[in-house]
Amino acid sequence: MEFALEQITNIVFDLGEVIIDLNIPGTVQKFADRSGKSAEEVRKIYSSSDVFLNYEKGLISDEEFRSGANQLLGTSYAAHEFDAIWNGMLHRLPLERLQLLKKLSSRYRIFLLSNTNAIHLRQFTKMVQAVSGEKSMEDYFEKAYYSHEIKMRKPDAEIFQFVLKNSNLEPGQTLFLDDNEDNIIGAKACGICAERILKPDQIFDIFK
Repeated sequence: MEFALEQITNIVFDLGEVIIDLNIPGTVQKFADRSGKSAEEVRKIYSSSDVFLNYEKGLISDEEFRSGANQLLGTSYAAHEFDAIWNGMLHRLPLERLQLLKKLSSRYRIFLLSNTNAIHLRQFTKMVQAVSGEKSMEDYFEKAYYSHEIKMRKPDAEIFQFVLKNSNLEPGQTLFLDDNEDNIIGAKACGICAERILKPDQIFDIFK
């Protein structure tokens, strides 16, 4: 680690692959099976299309997202079918990670910063309720920042600067945890301490 925990007073968590385990290949394969495209083609569509980026920024509605994705994939999923596959990438939410958040909140100010979307938010809210009995993911954080609600997404500098200013955080006293290297680079460029999460449950090693 390039920082000392003693200097940290605030922790900003990513969601996917940090708190929630993802199964993106499974969702990609299900879309590929129906569309007749290869998994690689589906991945390219996902990474290069404005439809997905605009949905994460909250610039289009659920209906516009489903319609746009169906058009790109050459599919005709009904809303419930599409959402079931889309939500399939939210694989598992271990209770012990939520319990760690509760423990950390007694010592640090903790926040959530996630590139996500409205369909996924509804799904991981249900996951939290099923796993812990809490009402929502927001119950574990001082504040949750979701890309589709604030109309910004990582790794852009503006989203990190927004979080720092909005919650009155000193960057040098703030630790950001994310699995995506570009997001780590973006945070560090704003003066934030950052650690890339490379394996499940790495957060337990950091705070042991």
